[in-house]
Amino acid sequence: EPICEIGERLAEKLGERETQLSLRAFRGMLLVNGSRDRFAAGLELIEEALATARAWQRPMPGLARGAAWAYAMDGRFELARDTIETA
Repeated sequence: EPICEIGERLAEKLGERETQLSLRAFRGMLLVNGSRDRFAAGLELIEEALATARAWQRPMPGLARGAAWAYAMDGRFELARDTIETA
């Protein structure tokens, strides 16, 4: 998790926007797959990365897969399917 944060800051400094978003989503996945009390914070990071990629009009299907996985783990199966289909 700390390595993702360091990498995210470095990617931002280097102007590697897609790498920055990927690392943010990876950090979110670590939180989502960790303890239950960190799930919401992890999902927020993943959704933020996905929303930013969509705003930039960058196709980043890996971010959608991460979000769909988190939604499925949370029992939101229809949202998970919709997220994958949109990607």
